[in-house]
Amino acid sequence: MKNQRIFALGAALCAIATAGPALANNGPALAVSYSDLNLATAEGQVELEKRIDKAARKICRVDAIRTGTHVPNPDARTCYAAAKASTKSQLAVALEKAAKKG
Repeated sequence: MKNQRIFALGAALCAIATAGPALANNGPALAVSYSDLNLATAEGQVELEKRIDKAARKICRVDAIRTGTHVPNPDARTCYAAAKASTKSQLAVALEKAAKKG
């Protein structure tokens, strides 16, 4: 199954959390490919979760350095949580399909 992808990363939720309503409909989005993973295995599932986490951290700029403070950006953390939550149903569908095949 080529070109399998998961999540547009809740772009609207992420955009609202980080940049306001003006970007809500055209906010950032990332696709995470998993065509090379076997989601019927625990290893494949763990790797996909890592990829989703990395993409969510990137799109929400969780690790961006903020000048003048060591306090994490609360908007970035809110965005990250929303982005991760937005993948739950897509991830469940992908895992269900993998279980049926395997």
